[in-house]
Amino acid sequence: MTTIPLTWTAPPLTKNDTRRQGHHHAMRRKWGQSLEEARWAIRAVKPEPIERAAVVLMWQQPDRRRRDGDGASLTLSACLDALVLEEVIPDDSWKHVVHSGVTCLPPQKGVPGSMWLSVEAIA
Repeated sequence: MTTIPLTWTAPPLTKNDTRRQGHHHAMRRKWGQSLEEARWAIRAVKPEPIERAAVVLMWQQPDRRRRDGDGASLTLSACLDALVLEEVIPDDSWKHVVHSGVTCLPPQKGVPGSMWLSVEAIA
C-alpha cells in the first residue's frame, strides 16, 4: 500500500462548491489548482505504476464539527485524475480502479486536520 500525503487540511473541492461558486469558470480554476496540487504530492512520493487499485481519500477531521464525507468526492475525483496523469494507474475506469471512496477519521486532540491518499494494488 502506498500513502500519499496531501497538502490540504480540508477538501479543496466539494459538492457544495458547485452550488456556491456560481460560475463554471470559477469552479474550473479551482479544479485545475487542486489537480496540480495533487500531481505534485504524487510526484513527491514517486509511487510505482499499478494496473488495478483501490484508492481511498483519507480525511482526518480537525474538530468535532459535523461534515459530510461524501461532499469530498470531487476532491477524490481530482486525485484519481492526477494518478492517471502521473501514470500511477492507466485509467480511472472500473477496469483499473476497483474501489474508490472517502474515509473520514475522527478528530484527535491536538492533531490538525489532514488528508492523504491510500493507494493499494489489487491482484
